[in-house]
Amino acid sequence: MARIGRIIQSGDTLFATHGLPANATRLVRYASDDDYLRLAVPDVDCAATPPQPPPSERDSFTEPYRWLGSSPPTHESNAGWRFRYKHHLYTSDTCYPWGAFTLRAYADTSALPPWRTPSQSATLLCLLEDMLGSITEGLLIEYGEVGIGVGYQHARCCDNPQEYNFRCLLVKNGAVLETAFPAASGNTVAMELDYTGNTVYWRFTVGGNTYEFSQYRTLTPARIDLRWLRETAGGCPPEPETDASVLLQQITSLPEKTYRFESNALLLNESGRLRARILTPATPHKVQLKAGTGAWQDAIETGGAYRLASDPEASEWRIAIETAALLERIDYWTVPSGNGVLEYTLTPYLLLPNRYIARYKLAYFNPDNPPTLPFNLRVLSASDRITIVQNRLLLSDQFELYEPPRLLYLLCDSV
Repeated sequence: MARIGRIIQSGDTLFATHGLPANATRLVRYASDDDYLRLAVPDVDCAATPPQPPPSERDSFTEPYRWLGSSPPTHESNAGWRFRYKHHLYTSDTCYPWGAFTLRAYADTSALPPWRTPSQSATLLCLLEDMLGSITEGLLIEYGEVGIGVGYQHARCCDNPQEYNFRCLLVKNGAVLETAFPAASGNTVAMELDYTGNTVYWRFTVGGNTYEFSQYRTLTPARIDLRWLRETAGGCPPEPETDASVLLQQITSLPEKTYRFESNALLLNESGRLRARILTPATPHKVQLKAGTGAWQDAIETGGAYRLASDPEASEWRIAIETAALLERIDYWTVPSGNGVLEYTLTPYLLLPNRYIARYKLAYFNPDNPPTLPFNLRVLSASDRITIVQNRLLLSDQFELYEPPRLLYLLCDSV
């Protein structure tokens, strides 16, 4: 087996040695023996993986340098990023230089104060206008001069006992930060920052209800910032909520953009039927294979590996992958049409009559064409775990390549 994207043994290559798509870029993970591909201009896609994986972590589908920040959020396994006071992340590159985009995020807000109910109000009547204090906190997702988020606001009158403390929606437009207090229910908030080229839309969906705000304005390419907002106002702002936090479950870009990687001719030891396994966090949009000088053909996936439906043999192969996701590594190998037997010997077992030792030296095991035992022999014991169907010796349910060759010994008698 050989691979693209990781150097483990002779014959392996990095993506750097192949032709790279114009809209993709190749990055080194932590060492010169490991690289990967992603969109040249990064979207902000993130799953519930650490924003900064440790250097020892391989095949994590997380880019080590996509997100930067000296105070990253807490990573909660298979859940997302937990933002609290002072947490801050930002992309290492600017995003969306083409203009129009939609940025979508999902957040769990269960660790915030409750939503306002229909019978409650987020308006205070203080005796004097300057006798009001407030604190606003929450997760704010910023793209340059605009931002969208969710948090809470606790406000009170300094001169009388009136106050409110409600969950709220956050809308940033230039230097202005506005809050909205819907009478909502539910803890999951879907947020969309949608830019058409001349208009910005802020959309929130909570408990099946959608709230939208819009403003004509022009944006320029900027990085994405994820930060915990804390703003106080007035002469008597309340103390912050001790346990307030927001769990960012997902953040992604719409519509999904793709790139196509095409390999050079693969380095194969012998002619055969190609198998390719692709390490990526999302199923590719398309996988194609090219046998010899033939045309590109769509591949099918069987048993976790891609192959052509006609399954031809060839001495030269190429792989093409269309995807929007990070491309971590490609493992590939050929399945020869033979049975993999380099040597076969049958010798008498001198200690017992009518006993024989069958010795097989195997270069590989091909489940479609396994080694066979002569019909006049019956296996009494074997050096390895095997299954015998008629006279077929089954060592596995999938193709296996043996480096060095594998030796199999069978004690048999004649029938």
